[in-house]
Amino acid sequence: MSKHRTVFKRVDYYLFGFAADLVRFYLHDITKSLPEGGA
Repeated sequence: MSKHRTVFKRVDYYLFGFAADLVRFYLHDITKSLPEGGA
């Protein structure tokens, strides 16, 4: 059972890191597309 928990934990960390990278990419893209070049 503990083995399954560690696997799910690893998946959570992976998904969280992937989501963080996506957010960072979109934020960078949005600030880059702003006419003022970002606040």
